[in-house]
Amino acid sequence: MDSLFTSVLEISWQAGLIALAVMAVRPLLRRAPRRAVCMLWLLVALRLLLPARLTVESPVSLQQPESPPILAYQELRQQEKVYVSAPPERRLEMAGPAAAQGFALLDQLPAMKELYGHRARLRKERGCMDIESGEVKLILDENGHCIDVKKRTSGESEAMIEEFMLLANQCAAHFARVKQIPFVYRVHDVPDPERIQKLSTFISNYGYYMKALGRRNSKVSTEEIHPKEIQKLLQKIEGTPEEPMIARLTLRSMKQAKYSTECTGHFGLACQYYCHFTSPIRRYPDLQIHRIIKENLRGRMNDTRKAHYEKILPEVALHASKRERLAEEAERETDKLKKVEYMSKHIGETFEGVISGVTRYGMYVELANTIEGMIRVTDLTDDYYNYSEETYELIGEVTNKHYKLGQRLKIRVKDTDTFMRTIDFELAEEEDGKGKYQADREQ
Repeated sequence: MDSLFTSVLEISWQAGLIALAVMAVRPLLRRAPRRAVCMLWLLVALRLLLPARLTVESPVSLQQPESPPILAYQELRQQEKVYVSAPPERRLEMAGPAAAQGFALLDQLPAMKELYGHRARLRKERGCMDIESGEVKLILDENGHCIDVKKRTSGESEAMIEEFMLLANQCAAHFARVKQIPFVYRVHDVPDPERIQKLSTFISNYGYYMKALGRRNSKVSTEEIHPKEIQKLLQKIEGTPEEPMIARLTLRSMKQAKYSTECTGHFGLACQYYCHFTSPIRRYPDLQIHRIIKENLRGRMNDTRKAHYEKILPEVALHASKRERLAEEAERETDKLKKVEYMSKHIGETFEGVISGVTRYGMYVELANTIEGMIRVTDLTDDYYNYSEETYELIGEVTNKHYKLGQRLKIRVKDTDTFMRTIDFELAEEEDGKGKYQADREQ
């Protein structure tokens, strides 16, 4: 209970910081439709987003009209670090009104936790897929250089908040559907049968199968694919050595979620009504539907307003989906850049990893901290390796040695390329020098 209360206080403090940030970025609202998705989380692009001047008058005393925006934001982050590192009694004093709000919520936490358990159970019963996202936490120094990379983990308090956010999103979408008003839904289509067939072929090598296809891996249609079958597969592999790679391949077999004016359901969450409602500060679709719901609640959603939204929302949904893809790509590229920067300081060092991908050009190895690098097939000098598409393996012609997904390897960091954002590994088990096959071939 103490940890939950502490979480409430920290969330209140975060909310205060967000409120300050809103004051600072209010001029950005005029550009919100064009951006569609907020990019404040990018490590290298923050200075491009904040307005030219940042003046914040608040209890944390940030009054820096002449300071560059990036410095004012860094000051906000520094205030947060001071709060988080302070002892509990000092946090109460610093939080001020936020502490009073925390105490008001204290009596509700047991009921909140119990309700969270019921909601999580219902979500599981209907077949909602729970796949680890594999998010990364990049630790930067004061100059913005990456000094450590860790796998991000979430606690029970965060899971509780996420559960109620999901419920709020479902309720908002159901409200719009019942009222028959123009809306922007978040939809996730049924995966392509061909991709599920390919996934089934792969997992059969490990003794797993999906009921819709059976043990003989028969053909399947979109009507036969149910999220509960995917959920059952994820439960079977839980805790096994092959769990990370099968979970990753399962995620890649799914279609991408998108925004739409048609309520076609969300396959991954196994629900009929869903939207993005809870983050109007950083997603334009959320802001748009907040306006729609407010108009409806205030009795202003007449035929003229409905016609207006019916005209603009298809383009809003399409544009937001496109911008979301670009934002995700930008975030991935930023993470890759920082990972390359970090690994460039560890060239020649050895690590243990797991084969996370296999192609005809080589194999990708993922370390425990989520960093991924490639061992090129040209660096496997002990044999000539052929790629098997059916089993995702590299197989040696002479030695019959197999390299397959999920296999653990000891690697050495060979090289990094900041411009291309790539990391090259090599096998650490082999002795320096040419392998036997390479030597024989050159004789």
